[in-house]
Amino acid sequence: MRMSKRIQRKQLDEVLLNVGSFPTIAAPARGWLHAIRQSLGMPLRTLADRIGVTPQAIERIEKREADRSITLASLQSAAETLDCLFVYAIVPKRPLEETLHKAAEQAADAMMKGVDQSMDLEGQSVEVSGSREELILKLENNPRLIWRWVK
Repeated sequence: MRMSKRIQRKQLDEVLLNVGSFPTIAAPARGWLHAIRQSLGMPLRTLADRIGVTPQAIERIEKREADRSITLASLQSAAETLDCLFVYAIVPKRPLEETLHKAAEQAADAMMKGVDQSMDLEGQSVEVSGSREELILKLENNPRLIWRWVK
């Protein structure tokens, strides 16, 4: 049986709560690989030999890290060669449930605004109290519908 999206979001929030507690650290200007290699006193050639590339390739890897165009695979390989742990994460600024609820509210408002406008054109009015909350719950249970309404 497939795990519900709500349970998945809750579990992911629990994991990311710990990751999000780490302070944000600015990378060194020339990148972590260069800084660590230099701190270890490891010549370009040594790192190159261990990875199986040329020293010029290491220079390019370090430059690509510094300008943020490096691939994750290259960064992981170099980190492991330097006996470092490679850590990669995208951490939400707030719990995923909160983000989804806010988006569902925005989508519900946009959907109801569209209904209100078309009903006004026809000279009819719609009572929306209560139905907004029901719509939000429906959207949260089927999040794919939310994102076409939220910009």
